[in-house]
Amino acid sequence: MDLTQKVFSDVLEVLRVRPHSESKNRADDASSYSDLRQWKINPECLKSARNTRIVLIAIAFLGLNPDQEVNLRKQILKVGLKWSFQGEWETVKLMALQKPFTPARVLQAHLKDRSPQDFYGNDLSAIKRAWFFGLKSYDPYANPSSRVRQPKRKRGYDDKGQLPVSSYGAGNTTKLTPRPPAEEPPEVEPTNTLWHTTLDREKSLGRDPGGKPHIPNTESNAFG
Repeated sequence: MDLTQKVFSDVLEVLRVRPHSESKNRADDASSYSDLRQWKINPECLKSARNTRIVLIAIAFLGLNPDQEVNLRKQILKVGLKWSFQGEWETVKLMALQKPFTPARVLQAHLKDRSPQDFYGNDLSAIKRAWFFGLKSYDPYANPSSRVRQPKRKRGYDDKGQLPVSSYGAGNTTKLTPRPPAEEPPEVEPTNTLWHTTLDREKSLGRDPGGKPHIPNTESNAFG
């Protein structure tokens, strides 16, 4: 038995119990209803490339349907992209893009740079922690459970005494100030200045132009 087969058997033995879900009914995880549930990864498990590799192994052993599995792998690849897949994140990319994405192939990609001492001393226990605490399932169609707030009923009124006249509503003692008048649009200079100049002159002399302005002889005025 080679190392990959032995590791596969040991991991399978450790992960005999399915991870907990947010559902209180354990029968939901074993029924066809579980295919409708979604899985999410604890953000704490994605802070380093080593922990992300451990999560990928746990995902491979979950046996999810293709949609659930692809969603988790895409989430991991987005995290690796932030690090430009440098260093150990390149191994994360290699593990996430395995075709087919089976436990044996994911383990084989993980063990390329891990010795048996590294795996059994650190990785196996980390896989178990990620299995139980790093992955959670939830129902995306369930209504959020929040406490129902009941209306508070009280007798009497909140206002004690007379309110000022310049207040809005009960309990508001803020003095209101009148709004400033709306700003007037700017005046437009008239185009026919000769008309208005003659009209203003007649009015200043106390004469009534009678609706028809007296237009002076422009020819005599133009040449003095």
